[in-house]
Formats: sequence, C-alpha cells, structure tokens
Amino acid sequence: MRGGLVEKCASGRQLGRPEVSRIRRTTSKPCSLVQSAEKRLRHAGIENVSLRVGDGSRGWTDHAPYDKIIVAAGAKEVPPPLIAQLKPGGRLVMPLGPAEDQRLSVIEKGADDGVKARAIMPVRFSELER
Repeated sequence: MRGGLVEKCASGRQLGRPEVSRIRRTTSKPCSLVQSAEKRLRHAGIENVSLRVGDGSRGWTDHAPYDKIIVAAGAKEVPPPLIAQLKPGGRLVMPLGPAEDQRLSVIEKGADDGVKARAIMPVRFSELER
C-alpha cells in the first residue's frame, strides 16, 4: 500500500524510510533525544515524520486510524489501544510472547473488526515500556 499512514512505536530504534505519505512515531525516550531527531530529520529535508514522547502501548489516538502500525518492542499480547487505532484492513507488526520466546507477528484487522494473528519467526526485542 502506498500513501498510507503508519505509526511506529519504539524505544529509540532508528526509523527506516517506508513509502508512505505520513509517519507518526511514539517513543518513551527523553525529550532531548526527540528534539535532536527532529532537528536531524528537518536538516535531511524529511518533513513527513512526526515524533512524540509517550507510552507506545497507547499509540497516538490524535491521528488514528492507521493503515499500518509497527512496534519495535515486545509484549506478551497486543495492547488493545493499538488494535483500536488500526483501520479495518490494516496490519500491525510486532514481537509477541514472553521475553524468552518472542515471535515477530503480523496482526490483521478485518473489515468486521475481527483480528487474526500469525507468527512469522522467532525474535528477541526489548520489552514495550508502559
């Protein structure tokens, strides 16, 4: 999908350059790091990225619903607010499971708001901070 809206929840990892029209990123890192990242993004001429310090498990309701959500931190289960912020037909990708047995998972939200999850591969990520 091109031109969609993506939210990335992370704990300080670098953001790639997906082909989307807008990116919203939530991080739990201190404001000084976010300000530094914003400055570097603007210097590089990247203006379609917004950053916010906050609880990544709560997402960013101001700009929901999202076509895609990428979570770069693990959790035992998908935080309900992230599912609620996903558009019908949208996908959420995140590591799921206990720290010692995480699986990178794709969660798809159907047109009827039903949710299906499938595990892709074993991974190890830091825990999603709340």
